[in-house]
Amino acid sequence: MFRLNVIPDNSLIQSTFKITHGQSTGTCFQYVHLVGNVGNIFLVTVKHLFPNVQSGTQVTIGITTDNGLNQITGTIYFHQKANIDIGIIKITTPLVPYFKFHHDKFAIGQESFFCGFPYGFAIESVGINNGYPFPLVKRASISAYSPKLQLYTFDGHNNPGFSGSPIGFHDIDKKETHIVGVVYSYHGQTNTMTIGNNTFTYSENSGIFFAYSFALVFDILKDLSTQGLLDTQVGTTPQQNA
Repeated sequence: MFRLNVIPDNSLIQSTFKITHGQSTGTCFQYVHLVGNVGNIFLVTVKHLFPNVQSGTQVTIGITTDNGLNQITGTIYFHQKANIDIGIIKITTPLVPYFKFHHDKFAIGQESFFCGFPYGFAIESVGINNGYPFPLVKRASISAYSPKLQLYTFDGHNNPGFSGSPIGFHDIDKKETHIVGVVYSYHGQTNTMTIGNNTFTYSENSGIFFAYSFALVFDILKDLSTQGLLDTQVGTTPQQNA
């Protein structure tokens, strides 16, 4: 059913961070996967920020704070299908108290919101965002979904730096925050222009972009569970936001 009463909310905004690895900068967001009452803390982002990095290895990333760069080391995991542009980093300490997210089926044409750090932009939080800058928030509508690829196509303007952004919405009626997917790319449009006897080509953002379904994150988590790589001991669950 098409939902009209949807907004962006703190669940998405306050779980989103600017991430740096080497020369690459993008967006990530915190997701806590519960095994019973035990929380496994992950930062979800895109694989292409980590060229030549193997799944299951340790990586050191920078998370931008109000006071500089916080260096964090964790273990990164990718999907078994090499072409899927998602990476999740298992960390030991949560960056913020966690929010509960839902993942359901969504309607074509439904409005959604994505938040991140395009071109490295970050908005100062003046002490009200747990010590982290605020991401920029943009809106998009779901244009298409491929069940085979588990890939969403959106009508919206995705800029460089939004890679790794969560895209979803808060359902006002149900009081639930839903994650649709992980933003990873936009479709470039090539045009030509003729001036006198010379013809030039140039590219622009077509306004069409793509996100992998959040269900693919669950695929990775299922593999980790099978391999015994998820925490099951009491004492690792972070505080949950109201």
